Amino acid sequence: MAGQQIARMLSGAWRVAPPVLDFDRNLLDGVRPQLLASGTAGLVWRKIRGDQSMTDSPVADVFRDWYRSNALNSARQQQAIAAIFSRLTENKINPIIVKGWSVARLYPELAARPVGDIDLYVAPEDRAKAEQIVRKLPDFPYHVDFEHLALALSKDTVASVFERSEIRELHGTPVRVLGAEDNLRLLAVHFLQHGGWRPLWLCDVAVALENRPPQFDWKRCLGDDQIRINWVESVLVLAHLLLGARIDDTPAADWIAEFPQWPRESILEKWGRLSIETVGQGYFPPVGSMLKPGNFIRAIRHRWDDSIRATVEAGGRFDNSSRLPMKIRWGLKRAAQFYFPRIEH
Repeated sequence: MAGQQIARMLSGAWRVAPPVLDFDRNLLDGVRPQLLASGTAGLVWRKIRGDQSMTDSPVADVFRDWYRSNALNSARQQQAIAAIFSRLTENKINPIIVKGWSVARLYPELAARPVGDIDLYVAPEDRAKAEQIVRKLPDFPYHVDFEHLALALSKDTVASVFERSEIRELHGTPVRVLGAEDNLRLLAVHFLQHGGWRPLWLCDVAVALENRPPQFDWKRCLGDDQIRINWVESVLVLAHLLLGARIDDTPAADWIAEFPQWPRESILEKWGRLSIETVGQGYFPPVGSMLKPGNFIRAIRHRWDDSIRATVEAGGRFDNSSRLPMKIRWGLKRAAQFYFPRIEH
């Protein structure tokens, strides 16, 4: 129930003119913990700020404060991004920023989305040098992440990713971002890789989808791998079914009626369980928590009983077939990695 309420709250929240909110303040207060934990407080404020009956309530003050905090943090991080790009390019390294600011810039207001890590993609031969340069930056306030498996899953060459990338200016500094097709694919695969637990990431997919340029090339975005096509189209359908994203003019439109029920149920159940504690652990509690009394079943359920992550790990399709074989295979793999960490898999 809470997951469905969160989906209703966020429907269309990324648009210039968000749809009218059909919630009262009591319902909003009821899902406030999940919304704050999910990073969508700024988006929620955009939907309620025009309704005086909502903004006069104490619960609205919380979302207003988070929105303002997003604005301040975004301004600070933009300075940091410009600085790190300047330093890396001075050292003959050409990074691409992915997720984070590269997606936030697509929203009508940067304050709609919170800041987090700075995610960079560099050529494999440049990574060690780039990491060393970042470590030497004095008092750099953000974690810089160079791990982006979703890009690797696209099976593109480094050269082709850079060839399709685009330059945007940030505080007078040229900043390279992914091309629109690569960006949408990355966001979709990233959402599935993490089990779809964070609604903000599905909003990211929706805003990238609805703000794609007129010359957007679907064949380039989807590629030739039938599994990857299934994954990306599945996320587009989920963005439509859960958040109202417009997909009528996309290759995924024909699949809406036949889309399986279980991915929606899995995602909504996760959204309803969100809390600051689960987000702090990347939603999935540490494997070591299994050793604590009373936590075994909960840890198993959160970490291994996940149909979405099991499907991605198995390289499977999102369809109506049973997930059980994939979940068993994934669970055994995770157990082996925990109990025999030094064994290469």
